[in-house]
Amino acid sequence: MNHTPSNTLAAAIIVFSLSACRENSNDAERIPMAEMVSTGVEILLNPNGITPLAAALTLETEYASEVEYKVLGNRPVEGGSMDAMQRHENIPIVGLYESTKNLVELKVTDSRGKVAYDTLEIDTDSAYVGNPLITINLRNEALREPGMYLADLHFGTTGFFNSRPAVFDADGKIRYQMDLSGFGTISWPLKRLSNGHFFFVNEGHLYEYSVLGEEFNDWSLGSFHAHHDFTEMPNGHLLIIAYRDGKNIQTATGSVQSVEDQIIEFDPSTNSILHEWDLTQLLDVDRTDLQDGGADWFHANSVFYDETDQSIIVSGRNQGVIKMDWNNSLKWILAPHQGWGNAGPQGAGSPTSDYLLTAVDGNGNAYPDSIQSGVGYSGSFDWPFAQHCANVLPNGHLLLFDNGFNRRLDPNILLVNRYSRIVEYDIHASNKTVSQVWEWGKAQGFGLYSVIISSAYQLPQTGNSLLGSGFIMATTPLSARVIELAGATKNPVFEAELSFKNATGNGVFGWGTIDIMYRVTPFSF
Repeated sequence: MNHTPSNTLAAAIIVFSLSACRENSNDAERIPMAEMVSTGVEILLNPNGITPLAAALTLETEYASEVEYKVLGNRPVEGGSMDAMQRHENIPIVGLYESTKNLVELKVTDSRGKVAYDTLEIDTDSAYVGNPLITINLRNEALREPGMYLADLHFGTTGFFNSRPAVFDADGKIRYQMDLSGFGTISWPLKRLSNGHFFFVNEGHLYEYSVLGEEFNDWSLGSFHAHHDFTEMPNGHLLIIAYRDGKNIQTATGSVQSVEDQIIEFDPSTNSILHEWDLTQLLDVDRTDLQDGGADWFHANSVFYDETDQSIIVSGRNQGVIKMDWNNSLKWILAPHQGWGNAGPQGAGSPTSDYLLTAVDGNGNAYPDSIQSGVGYSGSFDWPFAQHCANVLPNGHLLLFDNGFNRRLDPNILLVNRYSRIVEYDIHASNKTVSQVWEWGKAQGFGLYSVIISSAYQLPQTGNSLLGSGFIMATTPLSARVIELAGATKNPVFEAELSFKNATGNGVFGWGTIDIMYRVTPFSF
């Protein structure tokens, strides 16, 4: 993969003159920066050609030193290297503003207790001209979660997506972007894992990159194709949604190569696949009540590891949400009850209906059959339809984004009646029941409806909920919405609208022809 910096963001070394020093009465042993760093400070903008709003800082001091910086602006970003050493190489300066002469305060403290200050200037151009226009419609600073938002952005071309995930702040300013368009196909999702590096999957490979866009690892998954999601386990292993060539299922149209219906456990330290879960062995592969996916009968789109019981929760857009144990045994199915038959790639396995959760109200009473089947509706309960991003909350409940595609199992449902929502469920595995705790989004109607993708998370500091409706057709231009709800009241405390430009796609709904926001997650540098 060749990453060549653009002309406007040429990765040239800029050596700043260090003549201006900031006064600080609290630092009695302050010295000029030119005395602290006699060879000068080097700044390399976009050092690997794919991070236009990040720079590498290098300097050398006579004595071991620590380095701190602050990108100035309405929402400053701080960083540095607190490892005491004489030469500091490629310290990431992140959170730069695009198309701006950024001012960056620099502080260097050495082992003698002496300190020096300077202010650097770093000029940036546009991160990407095709980025969506971000409009902040609501912002309650007192109640929203501190930090920024990582939008997993993918830009349509002519049947392929160019991936350029970006971080934007609460003012709607893009402060970081990683250009993965050189892969030529979708690279997703971008996650920052426990070692601080970014990970993403592309076709049959898993990649690890630094925040400056340096490739650290490229692991091949052999015969497996990876897609949609992966999650890091406490032991550092990864659970990855995948599928393998040569695995067929029997559908109404005959025997077909199935896709997007396996989970693998991958150990990065040994570059090996340790475990494989085959969903065709657990579920009814020819159930078509929501959608006839054919080869894509399940369409796995999220995977979550529940360490409380070493189980795995998988969302399948075309079927529902399932929980299975480490030994590939089914525990429960969260989905409308209509149409569930026998498991197995040939339909000759065990009945799947035994694992369906029964919908109950707050008093534990089961709803009528029409609601259980999914064709009826109660004001206090509804099943998810074509959902995404199922994850377990600290209280043990399940949170997800319910897209609402073919709600009521009706493909002809009027547009005015289509809506998406974020919803929390309380599942009692022992008696296989489920109740709905709360939902938000129904009142937003078609204006929040996303037929595909999207995300839902609980935020760690405030307990607020963050939802990303990733592809909204109700607006002109097409758009996505990022909404944060207060933890207790579920009232919106932040909302951003991302209006897509479709600069390289035709804007007509189809794979790789439109711009999308796959997910949005909280982010802090």
